[in-house]
Amino acid sequence: MIGNSESEDSWKEFFRCLKDRGLNGVGLVVSDDHRGLVRAVRRNFKGTSWQRVFPVRSSD
Repeated sequence: MIGNSESEDSWKEFFRCLKDRGLNGVGLVVSDDHRGLVRAVRRNFKGTSWQRVFPVRSSD
């Protein structure tokens, strides 16, 4: 499956594919703060916690 955008519908389809392959028991999703992704997580994984990822920059 290749999505052509980061819309909620694209993420919904991606999550459906993962669930069809046996994904279950998701307790935490860590991602960027893209609205479509966050909405899709909340609607497709009821009761799952979501956390925004904060990149750690190297001191190099």
